[in-house]
Amino acid sequence: MSTMSIQIPPVVYKYRDWSNPEHKRLLTNCEINFAPPIDCQEQHECNLSRDYDSVNEGLLYKYYYHTAPNYGYYSHEDRDNIAKMMVKNSPMNDIKHRERTNERFRAIINRDLSIFCVSPYKDVMNLWEVFADGHMGFCVGFDSAALMKYSDYFGSGGNVVYYDTSNPPKIRPFTFSKEELIEDMMKMIYSLPDIFVDEKEYRFSKLYIPNRQLSVDVSCFKEIILGSSISEKDKDEITTIVKKQFPKVEFSQAKCDIAKESFEFYGISLT
Repeated sequence: MSTMSIQIPPVVYKYRDWSNPEHKRLLTNCEINFAPPIDCQEQHECNLSRDYDSVNEGLLYKYYYHTAPNYGYYSHEDRDNIAKMMVKNSPMNDIKHRERTNERFRAIINRDLSIFCVSPYKDVMNLWEVFADGHMGFCVGFDSAALMKYSDYFGSGGNVVYYDTSNPPKIRPFTFSKEELIEDMMKMIYSLPDIFVDEKEYRFSKLYIPNRQLSVDVSCFKEIILGSSISEKDKDEITTIVKKQFPKVEFSQAKCDIAKESFEFYGISLT
């Protein structure tokens, strides 16, 4: 499965809740927040199982022969002997060992990798309802090309692949190269159960970013959209900020027809 997008969407949208002080900083401080992939409340994240059904003596031998130099066995004879011994005594047959291996892998991903979740669309009903405070929040459209100039933060990107929960994909029981490890890591990051398909998510991901808060230039902002049910107070607050900091950014308000699940967007004059 390839998770790298050949073409990044020209504009990507982030849905936010104006009542949340951290979300406000997107406009007040031009601050993007990256997230660790795993949250204690989100066990669906990075939670693919390893394909242990494919493990047999041949695969175990290949793995232990391949990794023997890591433990000081370099000659063919030594590697062959240690591999044969480990095949007979492999901890991979222990369910608890398998569980610990999975948890270590997830912990490494959570520690080293950060993601920025967006959508190529500004009219996703589920995102307005869940992430924009039931249409009372706001949405920011980012110029993807401008974001990619922050190369320390933006690396790979791709559409989330939504899988059938009755037949989830699996990752390899072992990896034999850095390329295979990265491929499995990407598969973990960009796969979600199909109960989330309505989110139409696109993700940016990057290993080892300097920190998980990034202040970007105003040029990264393409659109600012108010929710259809935003209060007049919040609308006035955001309008004041837009006039001061984003006078050249397209500014509009959504009008949502929930029954038809459709949106229209009306420009807001700053004069």
